[in-house]
Amino acid sequence: MGPQPLDGGRYSLSEKLGKRARKIVYLARDQSLQRDVAVCMFKEHVVAGSFIDRIQREAATLAALDHPNIIGVYDLRKEDGWYIAAEWVEGGTLKSKFGQGFTIAEAQRFGAEIADAH
Repeated sequence: MGPQPLDGGRYSLSEKLGKRARKIVYLARDQSLQRDVAVCMFKEHVVAGSFIDRIQREAATLAALDHPNIIGVYDLRKEDGWYIAAEWVEGGTLKSKFGQGFTIAEAQRFGAEIADAH
């Protein structure tokens, strides 16, 4: 798949990073701010009904948080389908990190960092 524009060309999708039952996540380029972002596009069946209210609440809650252990949420749009544009962090998914296993010290450090987020 070549780059595809969203939001009138603001976001150019480049690489599919993952797919779940409710969403597909892409690496994208924010043309307006000249930075890479993760774009989470929700599947059509997800945005039907009251689930979109949940998405909007979660996006607003995440956007209000400011902590180095929580990704920043930059945008929530209903343009070319519902999607969230968020901070892109290199290094793989948290799920892939957990799949590798941890020492007790690493697990304690991760737990402390997660608990520190507010």
